[in-house]
Amino acid sequence: MKDKTIHFINARYKEEFRIPDGSVVKIEDRQHNVSYVKCQYIDNYHTLLGDDVYHICQLAEFCEKNDLKLSPEKPSEDKSASWEIGSGILYLKIDRNDSDWNYSFFSKDKTFISGGCIKNSNCSIEEIRDTLLSDLGFSRKMMVKV
Repeated sequence: MKDKTIHFINARYKEEFRIPDGSVVKIEDRQHNVSYVKCQYIDNYHTLLGDDVYHICQLAEFCEKNDLKLSPEKPSEDKSASWEIGSGILYLKIDRNDSDWNYSFFSKDKTFISGGCIKNSNCSIEEIRDTLLSDLGFSRKMMVKV
């Protein structure tokens, strides 16, 4: 089986970190604004970052030029969180209630769209988010925690 590890380097070609295929990276700009995006392995030198394909060197140079810092998203112990998906296309709110995860989707104008409950899940809030967004076809959209 082929190793689908995604490599991230800096502009001097030194490896910064690796993540498994399908993982999420945190992107922080110079004003400390943070967003998150899912990555997909293409080959050893290319990754799909959101909707854009990058060569690892191209991405490193782009990040340096724009003063962006990439890092792997770390699982949190959060019991409640909200995200703006795709520059306000959709909002997602997730809350932990005992052993269940409750979720709600809202439109751009913050009107409730739908919601539900995932019963008895031992998953992290990030895993719940990624599953819900994947089911809707939004897995590659930029996410901002709000």
